Amino acid sequence: MAENELKVVVRGCHNLVPYRKLVTDRQHRWPRGVEAGLLPCSSKVEAHQVLKFFEQGADGALILACPLGACRLVEGNRRAAKRVGYAAEWLDEIGLEPVRVRFVAVEPDRAGDLTELISEFYQEIVDLGPTPIRGSGPGGGES
Repeated sequence: MAENELKVVVRGCHNLVPYRKLVTDRQHRWPRGVEAGLLPCSSKVEAHQVLKFFEQGADGALILACPLGACRLVEGNRRAAKRVGYAAEWLDEIGLEPVRVRFVAVEPDRAGDLTELISEFYQEIVDLGPTPIRGSGPGGGES
């Protein structure tokens, strides 16, 4: 990745079928700088993992989950939402915009708009610009 290119990490629940199809579709073209991947379940995401994305050079992080109340682990995505919220609070405490991290429980009516949702978040990060901590941690700013 070029030094001035922004990096946005997107992680989504494996059980969020429309997202899983996007990630596994080799023909799908993500916006430049988007690193998409799957989680076994959104309930597995921890605040420190989200912060680690930034330490590793991310300028934004988006966590996608099944609709609230529809998690196979019952309250899993609600707990994930709280953890991502903690990560946003910690970003704010260190002087970064908390909007650089977002949790979205994808409702069925938005499932077809995942590409648009991801692109909109990416554009918000582009508008914010790179994080000032880029390259300061282990692996930061490297491809």
